[in-house]
Amino acid sequence: MLYLIILFFFITVLFLIMVILIKSTISAEMICHVSLEGIEADIRIYFWGKERWSFRMTQKEVNQFLTKENEELARQGQTSDLLNFKEWRLLRKLTVQTIRAIKACETPYLSEFSWSTYCGIGEARGTAMLCGLIWSVKSALMMPFREKIVGMPRVEVIPLFQTEQFTSHLSCMITIKIGDAIVIMRRIRQQMKEG
Repeated sequence: MLYLIILFFFITVLFLIMVILIKSTISAEMICHVSLEGIEADIRIYFWGKERWSFRMTQKEVNQFLTKENEELARQGQTSDLLNFKEWRLLRKLTVQTIRAIKACETPYLSEFSWSTYCGIGEARGTAMLCGLIWSVKSALMMPFREKIVGMPRVEVIPLFQTEQFTSHLSCMITIKIGDAIVIMRRIRQQMKEG
């Protein structure tokens, strides 16, 4: 009888721990800087208000990764110039499935959203057209996530009419319940299996 009480207590404690973990939120702070000189990205993961993990990627690391991938493709007799049509279709499909899975859950949201782009090609007319194109791309990329953005996002495109420069800085905080993250991953995986 004592063993049953201890077993029941142990199972109850495990259940409570699982519920607390699944209902807990995890946050990721993402900062990305893209310029003509290269890419830099910082990602910090927060759990229960403390930074638990961080990752930094620089242009040097991107170049090393691409070199390894190119060498692997060369060994297989393939080129890495562009993705072929089949790969583009698969990438598009995976992107759409991911967006649908995220939109289906209530808790993922973006806060402290800021995306600034400075661009110029040295002459006013071309710079103005480039800025309009960048505004269009930003609007299209943000559209699926507009309901998930909390607060007023800061999105700007700043033309630099007299210089040749391109710099874009994106930063945001993504917060999601762990249980919802598990559900999103399962939905994406299920959709990938279905083809």
